[in-house]
Amino acid sequence: MDLEQIFREATQDDPLYHTAIDLVRANSRGKIWLMGGFIYRTLAKELYGTPFEVKDYDFIVEEVKVSGLSSEVEVRKNSFGNPKLLTCDFEVDVVPIERIKFPSLPNVPNTIEYFLQGTPFTVQSFAYDLDTQKLVGEIGKSALLEKVVRINCLPEAENLAVIRGKSVEEMLVTLARSLNFGYEL
Repeated sequence: MDLEQIFREATQDDPLYHTAIDLVRANSRGKIWLMGGFIYRTLAKELYGTPFEVKDYDFIVEEVKVSGLSSEVEVRKNSFGNPKLLTCDFEVDVVPIERIKFPSLPNVPNTIEYFLQGTPFTVQSFAYDLDTQKLVGEIGKSALLEKVVRINCLPEAENLAVIRGKSVEEMLVTLARSLNFGYEL
């Protein structure tokens, strides 16, 4: 199954997606990866009919250069101190790759592979390289195709649970149910 082709076809006529990409390209330098829920939720919608409404886009970039934004874009900081670009239609989080830090994975170079290793849950272990139009993250691909969410990095899932005031199990079950997937602890 060609998940990249499915993703490209699902997003090719999506004006919000393309506007978000234009916005992040205008405010960054170097490589750009789309990460997070937009990828796996779009694919779950296409493969399994899982309902999904776009609310935000999350990008990892080599360098942020937020400047010259129109009055229609508001800049804030997200909960991790990274730029959040808000429009009336959607939000764009722009995360410089050097700011990705997982306390449980110290002294590891900040690469896209590092990001994939530190995501709390398997289905989140995905990124889409905008230049090559390739999905990276075999763990995320497997979780999506198996329709099962598991813990990918327990210490990071535990850190997120503390931040959200929930248990790891509650977060896992909530994520799996939102996708109509099974789960394993």
